[in-house]
Amino acid sequence: MEVITLNCPDCAALIELSLSVDYVICRRCGAGYRVSRSENSVNLQRAGGIASHSDTELEAELERAIGELEEQIADAREQIEIVRSREKGAALQVGCASFGVFGGVIVVLALFVTLARAYFGGFFFYAALLAVVVLGIVRLRRKLLSKQQREKLAADRSELEEGLPTLEAARDRLIRLRQ
Repeated sequence: MEVITLNCPDCAALIELSLSVDYVICRRCGAGYRVSRSENSVNLQRAGGIASHSDTELEAELERAIGELEEQIADAREQIEIVRSREKGAALQVGCASFGVFGGVIVVLALFVTLARAYFGGFFFYAALLAVVVLGIVRLRRKLLSKQQREKLAADRSELEEGLPTLEAARDRLIRLRQ
């Protein structure tokens, strides 16, 4: 099955179509076209509403386009939620890592109070506390998102959120065209 790419006459979006189809619908603007062929060229001519065609091929293409847009919308929403959870999850990870540092300090205190009472308040005690705090801070720094990472997440989310209404509008146009 040979596939060619043409530009939509209305919105200039790329339309991929098989040479065997007689009708095609632009996924961006929802315009329907009759595919006309000559010896060396393929052209798109504006088609009327679905009601004026008895051909079920146009309706099937319309349903397929609506289904693809629904999938793209669902994927975009899922990606938005993933990015949002990564943005919000960063603070939770920092909180958990901070709690880990606090827990390590408590464990060191408990060990020195119960098992190594003679060393409590001495060099080994403070060395152990320092080691726990330094290791905790190193772990905490690994959990922090850099400024570039936060900006990239925000830009990705913004891009996805801006593209979603375009997909929904294209789907709504196709649904209106179907009716």
